[in-house]
Amino acid sequence: RRCGVNGRALIGRYDLVMLLELPARGLYTRQNNFVRTEEYKEALRQQERLTARWEGHRQVVHVPATRTMVQRLKLMAKGIEKCMPM
Repeated sequence: RRCGVNGRALIGRYDLVMLLELPARGLYTRQNNFVRTEEYKEALRQQERLTARWEGHRQVVHVPATRTMVQRLKLMAKGIEKCMPM
């Protein structure tokens, strides 16, 4: 429990959760993304914690790393479309 919200309440707030996978180690640098503050090993640990945290959610979309942001955005759009009620 952090920030006054327990895990179950947090999971219940969202209709969809998208987990963006880290790029390969060689592509994960601070030089190509200046907002990164952590090294790859720490980022990987954070990814694992987030994945475990959202395990119980009914709509989790895992978005793999891609070579370009446009490719990733297309995969995200497909994930959203799959989860939208028709």
